[in-house]
Amino acid sequence: MIDPTEAEIAAMQAASAPAGEYIESLGKTDMAKFSEAEWMQFIEVIVTAYTDAMIAGQAPMSAAAA
Repeated sequence: MIDPTEAEIAAMQAASAPAGEYIESLGKTDMAKFSEAEWMQFIEVIVTAYTDAMIAGQAPMSAAAA
């Protein structure tokens, strides 16, 4: 991502905790040792948290624009 907006940076920060929690739940810190299913779930955790944060951040902006 080139020149992320403040909202994108906030969404990345919001995705960090769930990503870390998932890694801790696996008990593995070496991502090279993740199975394919673990890797796919890791990506899903990040994308879902990022998307949720972007949507949540959009609601106040939409209300302000109305």
